[in-house]
Amino acid sequence: MKIIHEKDGIKFRIIQPDDFEQTADLCSQVFANYEPMTRALKINSKEFKTFAESYCRKAIEDGLSIVATDSNGKVVGFVISEDLMTEPPPLDEISGKFEPLLA
Repeated sequence: MKIIHEKDGIKFRIIQPDDFEQTADLCSQVFANYEPMTRALKINSKEFKTFAESYCRKAIEDGLSIVATDSNGKVVGFVISEDLMTEPPPLDEISGKFEPLLA
């Protein structure tokens, strides 16, 4: 696992399969609790997790996204990047509450 950058004990690297669960959980918590549109649509972290898992799987496949980990290896930050020339991840099982976001 190659470290891209390290600062103040935080390591930045390309997302790996082992990061999947922690990254999807963190993404769900952050968006459900702090992102204005997600909050306005009353999408909870469990509903958001299905959405986050789809994007995290694709992020791992694409190898373009970065996670930040603390000294214990816990994911404390992430950037999900995607190649816009590829198909988006499947979103068949997400809540209907997402429709305004996807329109």
